[in-house]
Amino acid sequence: MHQIRRIIELVEQNYSTRKISVITGIARNTISDYRTLITSCNITLSELLKADDEILSAIVYRKQTERVFDGRWNDLEARIPDVLLELKRTGVTRKLLWEEYKRDYPDGYGYTQFCDHIARHISINGAVMHFQHQPGEQMQIDFAGDQLFYVDTVTGEMIGCQILICSLPFSQYTYVEALPSQRQEHFFKGLSNALYFFGGVPQSIKTDNLKPAVIKANRYEPAFTEAMQYFAQYYHTTAMAARVRKPRDKPSVEGAVLNSYRRIYAPLRNAIFTSIAELNDALHRQLENFNTPPFQKRDHSRKIVFETEEKQILKPLPSTAYEIKHSTQSKVQKNYHVILGEDWHQYSVPYTLIGKTLKLIYTSDMVEIYLEQKRIALHKRNYRKHGYTTLYFSFQ
Repeated sequence: MHQIRRIIELVEQNYSTRKISVITGIARNTISDYRTLITSCNITLSELLKADDEILSAIVYRKQTERVFDGRWNDLEARIPDVLLELKRTGVTRKLLWEEYKRDYPDGYGYTQFCDHIARHISINGAVMHFQHQPGEQMQIDFAGDQLFYVDTVTGEMIGCQILICSLPFSQYTYVEALPSQRQEHFFKGLSNALYFFGGVPQSIKTDNLKPAVIKANRYEPAFTEAMQYFAQYYHTTAMAARVRKPRDKPSVEGAVLNSYRRIYAPLRNAIFTSIAELNDALHRQLENFNTPPFQKRDHSRKIVFETEEKQILKPLPSTAYEIKHSTQSKVQKNYHVILGEDWHQYSVPYTLIGKTLKLIYTSDMVEIYLEQKRIALHKRNYRKHGYTTLYFSFQ
């Protein structure tokens, strides 16, 4: 229903069927069917956007239920293997095969639908398409396969970081950030940082089938996590997922990952960092060196193309970034600290609260500690296991 609502929004904004197909990744024929259904149901588009899922479902899936019993498709589906073999023969065209098909089955599909079904079958079964991206159309995201590390100055432990890479296919302008993990609070904080780095929001965000974003991979209607749906709604964009084991579905970010190894990882291979912030500072310096130089044999760079042709096309950002908040409870220990169990890290509170159970509300960056409705401590989040964060001045 998230995708259906997105289609309704785009129809309301007078986007063409072809443009909606490009933005959402849904076939044009399917978009056309949805468009016909939602504009012929005697309910205004603004009212449809406010309708619950049950009402929308009854409207948009009515046609699909009818299609199951369409004998034309069952007949053509059986013919497709022979059609593909015939197309390989010298001089055989789709027009000729369609004419033979209509002579054999007069009530069959018209020429346009016949060709569309053949093309869709070829596409699904491995044909490679050149993607012609438009400015502001999409952001592609992935994680690099190799981690980068920093050294914990207290324990001497090497801490591995996940490297998030986001790329705009039109300009190939790229953002890179080291995250503590791929957990949702870190993942969506990284995505928000990428959008604020770009200074706007693209029409869609395409992810590989990453656990923070996708519950179940599906070629046509992947199931997104609740957090991913909220993220897309918050920034008024469309969530999309690449097909499983189909790197060509997101070639720009795949190329950005490869280039990151060459242009960002390699120069830092001998550097030693003592915090994730220090690591990210170094990554962002290398990122500037990656985005700014001209492409080979061209007089423009990723940054120039982005700033002159794409940045102004992006949709405006909300005033505050999307952020996931979690809450838990913890009993104050005799050492006047509470434990955030997710990290096994302890945070100080006033000693007068020893033995009381407090509420912890935390994000990827901060930990707030409450006694009933009153906040009694605020700490920067620390991910060092079995460590302590003690702020004596917070006891006042």
